[in-house]
Amino acid sequence: MREPITRREAALRTVAIAALSGLAVVHLVALPYAVVQGAPIAAVCVAVIAASVRVASSLASAGDAGGRAAWRAAVALGVLTGGGAGGPGAARRASPPPATQTNATAAPSASASAHRGRCGRVALAYR
Repeated sequence: MREPITRREAALRTVAIAALSGLAVVHLVALPYAVVQGAPIAAVCVAVIAASVRVASSLASAGDAGGRAAWRAAVALGVLTGGGAGGPGAARRASPPPATQTNATAAPSASASAHRGRCGRVALAYR
């Protein structure tokens, strides 16, 4: 018979399961783009989806004693998936190049050209 968990533990697990489900959905949406980039990228996406679902189910079904291992797995998955988001120069790589203008108060003109940046966002480049 499984041991009961406290209300606080149940609330924490609910939040963690929601976050893991969100992580799985984000990677599921990104999967078609990952397939275009190549098989290794798609494999990582699929692995993150599978791991998220597995850890979420472990958190949902573990009793009080098995909860520690499930929490360790959730933390490890968070560190592994979030590891690429940080590091030196991450903000510099993620931000678009600064727009150059001759007049700081100038509005975008017809000479502004639109180009696609990372993730398909449209950014304006002023000349």
